[in-house]
Amino acid sequence: MLRFVKIIIVACVCLMNLSGFSQNGEVTTSSQYPRLLQAEVPFYPPVAATGRFGGTIEIDVVVEDGIIKDTKVRSETIEIPIGKEGWKSNVKGEPTGLIRYLTVPSLENLKTWRFDQREKGRFTVTFIYKMEGEETLLPENHKIELDLPLTVKITAKPFKPTQT
Repeated sequence: MLRFVKIIIVACVCLMNLSGFSQNGEVTTSSQYPRLLQAEVPFYPPVAATGRFGGTIEIDVVVEDGIIKDTKVRSETIEIPIGKEGWKSNVKGEPTGLIRYLTVPSLENLKTWRFDQREKGRFTVTFIYKMEGEETLLPENHKIELDLPLTVKITAKPFKPTQT
């Protein structure tokens, strides 16, 4: 019986630690990243989908009191289709200026993120936009993979609009 009571006490202490509270009621962090509570679903930017380009945007994020206080774009890479040969990658400062069509929606999506108001922290989030798959006649829903708050991957199929 005494052993059973000890097991129950250990289980309760473990649950308290997992719940984010210490024994004296202070907030603790169970991981090195703030806990995300709410965010809008990201989307593949329409201009990028129509232009059939993708890329990767890395953004440094600072969270205080549950909201994002500061963001800074760390790196930007764009992938532009080159006929049937494949993709060409360009880095920040690429001459076409297309990267803004990925960076701006990424930053806008970050504005919708809400964290536990007792937490703060810094991390880098990577938004990955990919154009993959067979060409379709109509736009389809995008595939969204989330490993929040570190990675947002959005994959779209290329589509060929019909002419009327």
